[in-house]
Amino acid sequence: MQSLTIFINNSPLVLANYRLPLSLPTVEYQRHTSLSAIINSLEQGEHQGLILYSKNFNFLVENLFSLYKIQTAAGGLVFNPEGKILAMQRRGFWDLPKGKAEKGESIQQTAVREVIEETGVQNINLQEFICTTYHSFWQPHKNRRVLKISHWYKMQTSDTLLIPQVEEDIEALEWLSPNDFLAKTPIYENIKAVVQPFLV
Repeated sequence: MQSLTIFINNSPLVLANYRLPLSLPTVEYQRHTSLSAIINSLEQGEHQGLILYSKNFNFLVENLFSLYKIQTAAGGLVFNPEGKILAMQRRGFWDLPKGKAEKGESIQQTAVREVIEETGVQNINLQEFICTTYHSFWQPHKNRRVLKISHWYKMQTSDTLLIPQVEEDIEALEWLSPNDFLAKTPIYENIKAVVQPFLV
């Protein structure tokens, strides 16, 4: 069984190769199905979420992804010795440090670099891969949709000096327990998937 969730305006579009037992509207993907119309409906807030399924999962994913400019990114869930995670507030939302991959970088190098740039933390111990998240946004100056595919890693640091990267609109940095972080509002739904495995 295969599934993948893309967040569009904080609403989930769940792609799957079987009918999921979720209380969301479900559409079977066929050749005449308008993926653009489905994306539009989520962007306009007409649905709180949607399930799109097809036995040919790879065909579905390929066709949906073709409607986007794909952007590869990576970030970190950074823990301090007290078991708290490094949270940030960016443009009013609670978030985690991440950013676009640069040419020639490995995904792991991107994750570490972005954490350093956005938070000022220097001594980072890169640990295991956590998950991959998907979310879309509109780039008005280029008149296109972007699908950001973010790869997340657990990290550890003993650094205490935090320097928010203000040119990236980071307003605040704070150490929080995973539970306290998820209690913050507003928070991006795709970010919750990164933190939830570490709840106590």
